[in-house]
Amino acid sequence: MDVVIDGERGKLVPPPTATFERLFKDVRAHVFASRRIVLSMTLDGQDLSWGRQEALKPEVPKAGALLEVRTADSVQFSLETIANLTEHVGNLEQSHEQAAAKMIAGAYKDAMQLLAGCFEGWKVLVSGIRQMANLTAIDLSTLTAGKATVDQVIQETVDSLVRFKEAFDQKDVVRIGDLSQYELKPLLGSWRLVLEVIGRELVRKSPPA
Repeated sequence: MDVVIDGERGKLVPPPTATFERLFKDVRAHVFASRRIVLSMTLDGQDLSWGRQEALKPEVPKAGALLEVRTADSVQFSLETIANLTEHVGNLEQSHEQAAAKMIAGAYKDAMQLLAGCFEGWKVLVSGIRQMANLTAIDLSTLTAGKATVDQVIQETVDSLVRFKEAFDQKDVVRIGDLSQYELKPLLGSWRLVLEVIGRELVRKSPPA
């Protein structure tokens, strides 16, 4: 099998008996070692979705097959992610405000739908920052956002989300509304600081032009 990474052959030569599972692991390790991330993979011209990769794992690639891998610089990718997450925070704030207005108007079903979306949105924010830190070797335990470290902001958010989910499981509408307005929504200010400081750290890590 031939492996082509960003248009170049020979960067990775898999053993002839390696399964796709070993191959995918080796590709990601090779790319990660270069502080890059895998954007996409194609096999003989066909896109490899996550589902397709899982199905192929036990198989051994056929002789002459071509795996093409497209990668991106992890720091540059993360800077773009910061921009997207900054917009995401704004959308979260708007959803929390809309949900509060629905609660005041007595439209509880609509409010719960909005807040269920907020719950998923918060999970995206937390996981996005953690993945970014892993990709770029940023230490969240020492990076500060205001008076707290980024790790502390994350933990405070996760604790609030646990209480938020418990309130949803119990269908406690009053508690859901209180947690939204008095715990989660105020955390958005801290998260704006988190995104700012991580953005500055990423710029510092960026290679000179």
